[in-house]
Amino acid sequence: MNRNRKRGLLFCIAVLALLTIGYYDTKPNKTIVSSGIKSSPINILCLVLARQNGTDLQQAIIDTWGSGCAHLIFLFANNSLTESQLIERQPNIYSLFLPVEEHFDNTWMKIRAAMHYIHTKWSKKFDWLLRIDDDAFVIFENLRTLITALHPNQPIMFGSHYPILYGGYIGTGPGILVSRGAFNNLMKVFDNSAVCKTTLRTHNDDVQLGACLRGAKVPFGKSSDDQNRPRYISISVHHMLNATTDEHKFFKQYSAYPIGKGLDCCADELIALHYTSASDIRLYYQRMQEHPNSKKSLKLFVTGIETPRSLE
Repeated sequence: MNRNRKRGLLFCIAVLALLTIGYYDTKPNKTIVSSGIKSSPINILCLVLARQNGTDLQQAIIDTWGSGCAHLIFLFANNSLTESQLIERQPNIYSLFLPVEEHFDNTWMKIRAAMHYIHTKWSKKFDWLLRIDDDAFVIFENLRTLITALHPNQPIMFGSHYPILYGGYIGTGPGILVSRGAFNNLMKVFDNSAVCKTTLRTHNDDVQLGACLRGAKVPFGKSSDDQNRPRYISISVHHMLNATTDEHKFFKQYSAYPIGKGLDCCADELIALHYTSASDIRLYYQRMQEHPNSKKSLKLFVTGIETPRSLE
């Protein structure tokens, strides 16, 4: 092979290599950093407070918003156990049986047992932890938008904020989202009886968890839109739209964010609803699928009428 032909062959090989590298560098599953924000998925661990007779709700979650969780764990109590037992139901979906009494007034002990288990077995497997009830509905696209620019080691919490009792707390029904940094700080004080109630029987686990988080110096993140309307609704849609109910009056009086009237009560881009049935969960998810470019507002979920997002 003469020298010119050899040089030409080497040039072709080099060009082909550059093209090949360029092709693989633009594959969609590659992590790309733009403006300091990674496009890789945010790892959210979901802890769902479940009931033995709530299989319809559990399946509705699995079939809909549960797909937004990196790992989905349903929490149950069984005081015949001597230690917690994790059972895999299907890939990335589990039932965690905790060695405490199953009783409405023992919810705080159930949550404490779950937090201890996660701290021991799972603390390095998530970026964010979502503790939520099994009758809630989550709009994960909006949740991820809320936290995408935040580092999980930054201590912070989000949810339905009530600035009362122990310096404030998050109503855990529609979910309290804590960063890995917040969780780590929480566990440093979790067994300190001067900061946390370690043996209290109560169903007000949200108030007690709030006291612990405030004792751990975890700040509240902004859980409202640019008009300061709440993005989490901790009462039912029915009560939200009926201003004369006690539930509506409580939410309006004690929410950290002002409540508007009717379908304009809350943010146009909601993150979570509470007190939803299994059929509600499926309906809301269906409407999201049917209107992917609509604002995820109460108007969409209640009426099925979309409000297009701005094209800007």
